[in-house]
Amino acid sequence: MAHHTESHNWYTMNSIKKTPLFVCIGVLLCSIAKIDLYAFTTLTDLVHYATTQPEYPESNDAGTPYFTSFHQKMPPWWRSMLPYRHTVWDVSSFNRLLSDYLQATSNHTNNENIVITAKSNDTLVVFGNVHGALHSLARDLQQLKQLGFINDHFELIKSDLYLIFNGNTIDLSAYSLEVLCVILKLLLVNPQRVFYLRGKHEDKEFWVNSTLGQDLKVRASHLSREFIPLKTPLKKLFEQLPKALVIRDTTTKSHLVISALTHDISTAQRIEQHSTLQALITDHHMINNLDLGMPSRGLYLLSVPNNTPAQWALVSSPVAMYRMKHNFHYDSFALLTTGTGLPDSTLMHYYHDTRQPSKPFVQGPTFAAATGKRLSQMPDDTEHEKITLALCGAKTEDNIIYIGSTMDFSRALATQCKNLQLGITLCIDEENKQGGIHGKMIKPIFMDDQFDAQQARANVQKFMQEYKSTIFLCPTGSPTLDAYTDLITSTSIMVFFPITGAGKFRNPRLKNIVHWRISYQDECNAITRYMLDHYKPHTIDFFYQNDLFGKSLLEGALQALENRNQQHRAYSFEPKNLVLDKIVQDIVQQSPQVLGIFCASNPALELIRNVPASILKTIHLYGMSVINDIVFRKQLQERGYSITVGHAMPVPHVSTWPMIKEYKRLIDAKNVPSDPFIQEGYMSAVLMVEILRRVQGPLTHHAILQAIESLKNYSYKGMTLTFNAATNEIAHYLWIETETGEVISINGDHHVPQK
Repeated sequence: MAHHTESHNWYTMNSIKKTPLFVCIGVLLCSIAKIDLYAFTTLTDLVHYATTQPEYPESNDAGTPYFTSFHQKMPPWWRSMLPYRHTVWDVSSFNRLLSDYLQATSNHTNNENIVITAKSNDTLVVFGNVHGALHSLARDLQQLKQLGFINDHFELIKSDLYLIFNGNTIDLSAYSLEVLCVILKLLLVNPQRVFYLRGKHEDKEFWVNSTLGQDLKVRASHLSREFIPLKTPLKKLFEQLPKALVIRDTTTKSHLVISALTHDISTAQRIEQHSTLQALITDHHMINNLDLGMPSRGLYLLSVPNNTPAQWALVSSPVAMYRMKHNFHYDSFALLTTGTGLPDSTLMHYYHDTRQPSKPFVQGPTFAAATGKRLSQMPDDTEHEKITLALCGAKTEDNIIYIGSTMDFSRALATQCKNLQLGITLCIDEENKQGGIHGKMIKPIFMDDQFDAQQARANVQKFMQEYKSTIFLCPTGSPTLDAYTDLITSTSIMVFFPITGAGKFRNPRLKNIVHWRISYQDECNAITRYMLDHYKPHTIDFFYQNDLFGKSLLEGALQALENRNQQHRAYSFEPKNLVLDKIVQDIVQQSPQVLGIFCASNPALELIRNVPASILKTIHLYGMSVINDIVFRKQLQERGYSITVGHAMPVPHVSTWPMIKEYKRLIDAKNVPSDPFIQEGYMSAVLMVEILRRVQGPLTHHAILQAIESLKNYSYKGMTLTFNAATNEIAHYLWIETETGEVISINGDHHVPQK
C-alpha cells in the first residue's frame, strides 16, 4: 500500500509539472473567487448589470432574431472565475440556479393547470410576454419595489400578493438567459407565490430553433457537450411549467383563467366544467387579431362581452420586433385584484414609455375584469384612446365594421403576412382617427391559417359566425383561398384584394372577389420576356413550388416562351417537404444563364444558401413580387448577389403618387423600414376603404359590387381605377427592378423607365 501511495504521489507531482501554469493559476483563482454565489442576488445587482449592457443590440437576422455577433463580443466565460467578479452575470451562475431549482422541484408533479383559491382583495401582478427584455423587466421590478410589493432581495412583501409570468419570457431578445435567471430567483425566493406559465416559446421545444437555442450554442458551449448546451435541464424546466393558472372562487362557484396557451373562451370554460368563467387573460401570440398599433399601451380587450366573459391580452416588452412593426414602446404589467369575489375583480394597468426614460410609470385605467367596463377615467385620454374604448364597448351592428383576414403567421409566409398585417393596420388606424367609414369604426380581425387550406376555411367560417360579418381583406395564398371559393361563388362572403395572382380566381363566376394587383401569369410573362430580350440566354431554368401558386407562375413563364426557339428546364419541389439536394445538383451541372425563382421567399433563400456561390454568381436570377421582402433582399445583398424582381405596386423611392407619399409619411413616423408587403397591405386597405365609403346605406354585397362596377377611369391618389368584368380587376400595374437597380414600368410590350 505504501508503495502504491508513493507511486501515486510521484505521478501527481509529475503531472503538475507538466500542467500549464495558467491552468494552475485558474484553479487557484477559482477557489479564491468562491464563484458559487449567484448573480442577481439583489434587485440592485440586476439594475446595475442592465445599465452595463446595451438594451437593443443589433441582431444577425431580421426574421428570427439571433444575437451571435453580440454574444461573441461579450467577455469570455473564464472572466467570471476572477476574484474581482461581483455582480457581473455569467451563464455558469444561471446553470447553478437552474440546477438548484430543478432539484428543489424534483418531487413536483407536472400539472396541466395550477389552481389557487381566491381570497378577498388578493392582488396578482401579471406579466405578458417578456421575450428576454431584461432592461424592461428590471424597470418593472423597480416599479413594483416602489409600490411596496417586493424588496431588494426579490421577496414579495405582502401576504396577499402573487406574481404571474404568463409565458413567452424567452426569445426575440439578447437576454433570454438573464431573464430566466431572474424568474428562477423569484420562484425560489417565493415558493407558491410566483408562477411561471408555459407559452408558445416554451412549449414543444419551440425555443430550440429560436433565439434561446442559438444563444446557448454561443454562450454555454463550455458547460455541456449537447448540440444545444443545457438543452436537457431546460427541456425539463419548460415541460414542468403549467399551461394555465386557474383562480377559483368557491363562494360564487366561478373561476378566472390566466394562460398563454388557452386562446378562446370555450376552452377556458372547459377547464372548470361546473364553474362559471369570469374572464380569460391570454397572450397575443395565440390571438392573431390583436392589433398592437392600438393605443392601450399593453393591455388589450380582445372580445366585446355580450353575456360572455371578457378576454384580455397583455404585452409587456418593447422588443425590436414590436417597436419596428407595431410602434409599441412600453414596459407594462397589470394588477388583477379579486375584490370580494371574482365577479367583482378588477384589472389595472401600469405602463412606461421607453422613449421618455426620465418619466415615471403611469397608472392606467381600471376595468371590470369580467365585463371590460371601464371603471376609471384618465385625464390624459387621447382621441385615439377614445376610439379604442368605443371599439371595446360598442355593439357590433351599430358602431363597428369588422373586416376579416386569414393569413399564414407561423410558417413559410409568416414574414410577408406580418408585414401585410402591419400595412393594413397603418391604414385603418389613420381612417379611424378621421372618424372611420360614415362614422363607424373599422376593426380588422387577423387569423392564422398556417398556410393550411382546411384551417383557412375554418377561420372564414368562425369569423362569419362570431362577428356576423362577411367582408374579407387580403387573405393570403392560392391553395388556402381555393378552399373556400364555394362561399365566394354562393356570394356568402366578399373578398377584397387576395394576395394571390392565380388566374383561376380572375373569372366572372367569382364576382365577389375584386383584385387590384396584376395576375401571377401576367407578371411572370412580362418579366420572363424582359429577361429573354435583355440577356438573350441559350438556356433558361425555372425553380417553382408544386402547387397552384407555383404552377400559375410557371404557366406565365411558359407563355413567354411561345414562338421562341428557347431551351428551358423546370425544377419543382413540394411546399411542405423542401428537399433540394437533386435540384441543387442539377443546377450546378447545367449552370443555366437565367434562373426564374417561382416560390415564397423562405424556400428561395434555402435554394440560394445551397447553390455554391461560384455557380450562382454566373446566373442571372429573377423572381416575382411575392419574394420581394426585406429579409430576402437583405440576405441576397449580404451574399453579394443581385436579382431582377417584379413590383405589383409603385416603388416608393421613385413614385410620385399621393398614396405612396402618405404611406412613406406613416412608416417614417413609426420608424419602420419600407417593405413591399407593408406597402401592399396599406394600399389594399386604402382602396377597400374608398370603395366601402362610396356605398350609401348598408354594406350589402350588392351595394359593394355596384360601387366597384362604377369605377371607370376613376383617379384616386395617383391610381387610375377601372373595373374589368372579365378579370374582376380594378387596376393592372407592373414595375420591374433590374439587377442594377433601375426601375422599369411595363406597359404592354414596351419597357418604359419609371419617372
